[in-house]
Amino acid sequence: MEDKFFEKENCDRCGNSLKIRIMSWFTDDVICPNCSEKESVVRRHLPDGGRDFEGCGYLPKITKEEVQNENS
Repeated sequence: MEDKFFEKENCDRCGNSLKIRIMSWFTDDVICPNCSEKESVVRRHLPDGGRDFEGCGYLPKITKEEVQNENS
């Protein structure tokens, strides 16, 4: 399989232009800083900082209440 990381022009999640490329913690998606920050919020709510979920192939779900509690 050919690595397309540096050839990607748009975020695999939101479609925004990639000026900075980041590999997703959970999938093989190439994502933008905004999508990476959303992943960071998810990781903070997972046991052990999400270490057991690295490369799991999906983005674990968290509740809106968990995010609101973090921002309180």
